[in-house]
Amino acid sequence: MTNEEMQSTIQFILEQQAQVSTNLQKLEVNVAGIAESVVKLEASVAIIGDKVDRLAESHESLQRFVGALAVAQANTEVNLTRTDKNLNALILMVEKYLSGRQNGQS
Repeated sequence: MTNEEMQSTIQFILEQQAQVSTNLQKLEVNVAGIAESVVKLEASVAIIGDKVDRLAESHESLQRFVGALAVAQANTEVNLTRTDKNLNALILMVEKYLSGRQNGQS
């Protein structure tokens, strides 16, 4: 290998080393940016996790409320049926009373 070829090879190796160093620096910057993004994502995931927990609690509370409301509605329907029967009986009594008075007056 001649001196010129040796110098050329050394120059090539130095250029490659410089390129590798430059690429490594770029990668380090990219990794730092990614690390920062990961930290932000972790914070966001924690916030979302808290919101999901609160939403689940709200959902359970709403289910209990709707269940209680369904029971109350069923009780209301029973009471309304009883009231309808009582009202119909009262109407029938009043009609008989009025009918008897009219027949008695005629």
